[in-house]
Amino acid sequence: MKLRRLDLFLHLPHGKSLYSDRLVQNAMGTISPPPINKEGSKLAAVKIMETISKAQRLPLETLTLYLSRTGSEDRAQPYIMQGTMQLKRSEMNGGFEVRGKQEWSWGMQLEEDMFFEN
Repeated sequence: MKLRRLDLFLHLPHGKSLYSDRLVQNAMGTISPPPINKEGSKLAAVKIMETISKAQRLPLETLTLYLSRTGSEDRAQPYIMQGTMQLKRSEMNGGFEVRGKQEWSWGMQLEEDMFFEN
């Protein structure tokens, strides 16, 4: 493979994961969702990047994660919350640069995508 950039779409379950704590909401939708775990998301993204990089000759340079989760609002009506982050290999120190708000939103945040590497 010769991947340099990868966009990955992940739909998270209600249970606890590296990306966020367990989602618990009531029928009236008055309980806020847990925030995206920034450190856990970064660790998971680094692991994904390293696994893909090992399978090819050149390392993956950029990974963009689009996270989604189904929540419940008034009278248990489902809705989709979305969050994004981008992990870019840093040439300065051999580490990684994280971009994006890493916060749940309830609609497409196109202005955030403009800050990501193309």
